[in-house]
Amino acid sequence: MNKEELKNILINILNHLNVEAELDIDQETENFYNVRLDGDNLSFLIGYHGKTLDAFQHLVNLIIFNQSNSEVHINLDINEYKERRKEKTHEITKKFIDKVRFFDKEIHMDPMTAWERKQVHMFIGEYPDIEDESVGERDERHIVLRKRK
Repeated sequence: MNKEELKNILINILNHLNVEAELDIDQETENFYNVRLDGDNLSFLIGYHGKTLDAFQHLVNLIIFNQSNSEVHINLDINEYKERRKEKTHEITKKFIDKVRFFDKEIHMDPMTAWERKQVHMFIGEYPDIEDESVGERDERHIVLRKRK
């Protein structure tokens, strides 16, 4: 699938939802695209803690697979929600890292979405003295931080 085909599919989906938005597509690899939607009144597509955005992204990926029969993955962001959430997640993680170092014991972070946990795991990679682990199930899945032994 090329960028133009992807753009046409996305425009069609947005038209069905009566959504007006600017569409920006960046191709990272042959089968991976970052798609950004910008516009007014799009918060209904983000939802509470980004859960609607996660579901919408999953739905878009399924529609693209069904229409193109090719394994293309889309990372969808709306009004830079994920970028802001990533920055906030990094801020929170830094505070927890400081607690782990100060108290010298493991700290359990609050439950997060899979995407947020991935951001934390990638961020923790910058701290060689800290290790992380995802624990729990479903909505209670969270990250535990501890000093590396």
